[in-house]
Amino acid sequence: MSYRKEHVLSLKPDTHANYVEGETEETLNNLFEEILQNGTHGFCFSLYGEGQKPGDIISEEQVRRRMEILKPHTKLVR
Repeated sequence: MSYRKEHVLSLKPDTHANYVEGETEETLNNLFEEILQNGTHGFCFSLYGEGQKPGDIISEEQVRRRMEILKPHTKLVR
């Protein structure tokens, strides 16, 4: 999986529920980390890595590697 710092703060109030309105970046990072560590209901994600696009061939190894990243945090993947 690729890490994109700008996506870590997707809980910012201008894009999601008001329950995080006025929270600092540090608080939002802590909230994200807490949710991730406690486990989530599920993830919907793309198999494509950085620089890949629809139509590119995805290897079985790439799928397994990406699933291993998610495995500790959820039981459901879409």
